[in-house]
Amino acid sequence: MGLQSLSERLDIVSGAALGVGAVLGIAVSAALFLSRRSRTETATQPVTIDPSQSRGTTAGAAIYACRLLADGTLCIVSASPGIEDIFGMSRVELTSDASKILARINPDDASLVRDSIMRSARASSPWHAEFRLHHPARGEVWIEGRSAPERETDGSILWHGFFHDITVRKLTESARADAETSLRESEERFRGLFELSSDWYWEQDEQCRFVEYSADVDDKAGVLPSTTSVGLARWEQPGIDLGSADWEEHKAICRAHKPFRDFTYRRVMPDGSTRWTTVSGEPEFNASGRFRGYRGVGKNVTERRAAEEAVRQSEERFRLLAENIDQVFWLTDPHKRQVLYVSPAYEAIWGRNREGLYANPARWIRAVHREDRQRILERVLSRQAEQEHDEEFRVVRPDGTERYIHSRSFPIRDQSGAVYRIAGIVQDVTVRTEQDHRIRYLAYYDALTDLPNRVLVANRLEQAILQAHRHAQTLTVFYVDLDDFKIVNDTLGHHAGDTLLQQAGLRLRRALRTEDTVGRLGGDEFLILMRGLSSDADSAYVAEKTLTSLSHAFHVAGQEINVSASIGISVFPRDAEDAEMLVKHADAALRMAKEQGRNTFRFFSREPDSNIQY
Repeated sequence: MGLQSLSERLDIVSGAALGVGAVLGIAVSAALFLSRRSRTETATQPVTIDPSQSRGTTAGAAIYACRLLADGTLCIVSASPGIEDIFGMSRVELTSDASKILARINPDDASLVRDSIMRSARASSPWHAEFRLHHPARGEVWIEGRSAPERETDGSILWHGFFHDITVRKLTESARADAETSLRESEERFRGLFELSSDWYWEQDEQCRFVEYSADVDDKAGVLPSTTSVGLARWEQPGIDLGSADWEEHKAICRAHKPFRDFTYRRVMPDGSTRWTTVSGEPEFNASGRFRGYRGVGKNVTERRAAEEAVRQSEERFRLLAENIDQVFWLTDPHKRQVLYVSPAYEAIWGRNREGLYANPARWIRAVHREDRQRILERVLSRQAEQEHDEEFRVVRPDGTERYIHSRSFPIRDQSGAVYRIAGIVQDVTVRTEQDHRIRYLAYYDALTDLPNRVLVANRLEQAILQAHRHAQTLTVFYVDLDDFKIVNDTLGHHAGDTLLQQAGLRLRRALRTEDTVGRLGGDEFLILMRGLSSDADSAYVAEKTLTSLSHAFHVAGQEINVSASIGISVFPRDAEDAEMLVKHADAALRMAKEQGRNTFRFFSREPDSNIQY
């Protein structure tokens, strides 16, 4: 069965979703709007991490451990409480039957999840996927998953990672893309209307009554036929929807024989539809200066008004997004070195008032972490306006807390192709970054003791052998095992056993040199690597010192616990010249120490009855 079985299971997964837009789309909307206004262990001995005890999760996120058995069965071993909210199922349900999760995945995303799991399993590479899932209470949600795999001795694969609800982010991206498209289309219509010439010509007599229209007025105006308008003043024509104050203002201009520009009004047609018209007029006088009437032009601006309304609604949608989203949108004038807009999220991320940026656009750089500041400053000063930029750095807020920032910027060009604005988006990626750091850490360090795990110890052993061989030095391997550790676990519980292991690991580190390696192989077994010990007597001294450090009472669960340890010792190149045999010989010496009374150490010897000790 194996992965093929998993593939068949994933092929029947079901769910539904909307498409998503680009994150930077909303920043384009902002530009248009504002420009118009101005670890894991190795497969041989895994370390179990219990995500249900994790304190590092936040709302909408959960840490988990998931195992793919050799027969193709996929099961969740353990998970933090947040997983119940993400999938809408109890942890008991999830750990008893992981297929309930798979059954809820949108069928359009099933192949993505299937293929990514198969690639991760085959290559033992980190897993990452974003997919849609049906939530029993919230409907369709977006989930992001990340994990690191390892292969167990029984052929199963164990992943440690996290799930994160990214529904809000996906919906926000979609809304921003829609807003950008609407604004761009409206802007194009708006510009096209303004580029057109006037639609018709008209004349009025000294009483401001229409006496003549151009021949095409009936077609272009979309209003009353010219024959029914002649002889009437504009304010006498039926169907015009305009307030009395506006009419009085227009009449006063006409009585004063003054020119007027872009006088706009709405007309309600007999069929209930509306037409918008804008007119401009110039007074006419005879040779003696007597007023003769008006001459002017008119324009049907119904489409323009609809476009303006679409733009207004798009701007309103942008305001709602920009003022409430947790990402920072900003817009600058590169020629004036002026900040035109910064969204309120700046204050939440930077912990500083955004008004200060309008007065001093460079103020934000002062909050950048001192280890990142010079790098970011150099890139800002050297960047070309025509280029897009993508940076990650840390900022330090006034309270001393650090936030990880992902910043992207890009140019906005005018009709001639010249850059006249720089827009950008800034996202707080602290949670994601810290989770990534944690996953990478757990790949090489023991989660319980913070000592190097089996993977890292094996790597350091290979490197130490190379160094010892290059410098003609010895390398000593100490295999340490706590005596009767199982009794502590059985009598006081696993929590007490964990505490004992943590204290033992700390004592071992303190008993050795900083350049030495001490790692936890699993259970109550530790491995120590030391280069440069000149004799077996030196090695024996280190072993005695180690046994002494572990012989003092441990304070566990309110009690004093006394345990001893046994140590097996092998030496490069005398006992072996490769890492695997060095560890195997140290383990054999350890068993000899156990058999000969415990609380002691033995050197590896090929003689079966050897009792080498110092």
